[in-house]
Amino acid sequence: MEAASQSMGQIDRPPPTLFTLKKRAENDLPLFLDALHAFGYFDAYLAIEYTGTFPDVTITYILSAGPRYRFGPFQLLDPEGESVCICNPCALDLQAGCPVRFDTILDTEDQIKEQLGTQGYPFVRIPDREIIVDQEQKVVFVNYTIDTGPIATFGPVTILGLRKVAPSFVCKHIYWNYGDLYTPRKVDCTDRSLQESGMFSSVIVHHANQLGLDNSLEMIIELEETKYRHIGAGVSYSTDESVGALFQWIHDNLTGHGDSFSITTEISEIIQRGTAVYGRPNFFARNQNLTYSFELRRENTPGFVEREASFLMRVDRKVNEVISYDYAGRFEKLLSTKSDNNENYNLLSLPVHLRIDTSNNLLNSTRGYTINYWAAPYQALFNSHVFFYKQEIFGALYQPFFRNARIVLALSGQLGSIVGQSSFLIPAPKRFYAGSSTGLRGYKYLTVSPLSGTKPIGGRSLMIFQIEPRVRVYGQIYFATFFDIGNVYATPFPRLTEKLLRSTGCGVRYLTPVGAFRLDVGFPLDKRKGIDKTFQLYASIGQTF
Repeated sequence: MEAASQSMGQIDRPPPTLFTLKKRAENDLPLFLDALHAFGYFDAYLAIEYTGTFPDVTITYILSAGPRYRFGPFQLLDPEGESVCICNPCALDLQAGCPVRFDTILDTEDQIKEQLGTQGYPFVRIPDREIIVDQEQKVVFVNYTIDTGPIATFGPVTILGLRKVAPSFVCKHIYWNYGDLYTPRKVDCTDRSLQESGMFSSVIVHHANQLGLDNSLEMIIELEETKYRHIGAGVSYSTDESVGALFQWIHDNLTGHGDSFSITTEISEIIQRGTAVYGRPNFFARNQNLTYSFELRRENTPGFVEREASFLMRVDRKVNEVISYDYAGRFEKLLSTKSDNNENYNLLSLPVHLRIDTSNNLLNSTRGYTINYWAAPYQALFNSHVFFYKQEIFGALYQPFFRNARIVLALSGQLGSIVGQSSFLIPAPKRFYAGSSTGLRGYKYLTVSPLSGTKPIGGRSLMIFQIEPRVRVYGQIYFATFFDIGNVYATPFPRLTEKLLRSTGCGVRYLTPVGAFRLDVGFPLDKRKGIDKTFQLYASIGQTF
């Protein structure tokens, strides 16, 4: 009621006379009645009472709202006044018996237009709306006059704004075919698909204002291309890995068809890596992409030194907004030294990956869950006795507390298994290890595994669970604590009878457009003599999970 009052809006401008004061108060009465009528109080009574002497006058509004009216059955009429049944009435907000709200009447108009739009009517109009108030029954009846206009089909497409992107790339993102019945859903899907392609900073998909001679509707796609060349850099730090740096160059539109090419280098005391990746979108089907990757890598860990050159060809497909999967073929030339089985391997693998993701934000999830399953059979070429099957499943759950997700409880679980060979015959870099910024924080880098003395030799199974409450302190700054528990085992499946290693710690996160800057300190609660330090410090970009 205060929002409808003119007197309240002029409270900082006192009236000069008592007459002006009363005039302001009286002008509020019809405004208050309109507000009450909008919520179904058609029998409301209002009066004004003045107390005190001017200018110290108190205004009291006396209100008797009366009963709230309810909606009766509504009617849909054609322009000739005949009743028609062209919508699903159960899907509309306006239902008989519901309390009256004027917003409901307007929202129902939009819902009628939306329903008719899905039936191929793009030019629906509601030229008249009749509202009948029955004061005896305390019921409001609404009659909508609907002019559907002609039914339409998708017609020719006009694409505007292209400079370096080929029209064929845009066409692969269009969800309709020429002659299909017009539906807004296909327009929305096309709009979203073009925006998600990453090629455009602005996307507007709309139709012409009139139909063609064959009732076809011209579709217009207005685009503004984005910048295609990017460079990036990042730094990281941990007590074991020391300072690390990452550099990246990306071209997102190499040949005009949305194909990307990137070169990435990563350098730290432990890992040196260079990767070249070429990606082709919409490979033989919409939402299906082809990726070629070549990588040179060297990693120096307490358990092994790995030198590797690999080539991968992968096809990934997005099934819907939640489910995606990919499958690939990969060849690796791998040299393992300073391990319990130093050897030169030529490995051929067929990795597959399934992802189920309902989380709300890729960079900083505050609700939902993710499940990832990876599996790959490995065969050593020219060494037929080396064959093993490696699989891993990772799940994360994000539970917000309070409406603004000020506190988020993040939980994760990870299980891994390798079957088909004894540990000795499996290349040391392909075995499981833990102890890093993303799993069992606080323990020395990749030393959580079966040991030979104090040297990690890797395991055939893994089990890790993490609990991480995140609290927003101010703006984009979060404080987090964590508790990690798990181990790596020599057997193909985790042995629950063996001891679990635990760690705890805390950290801060600062949210940026490219991810969370994360600073953590982790403490091993089951410190191993001669291996682990008192704590590990981690600094990087990106959440733990």
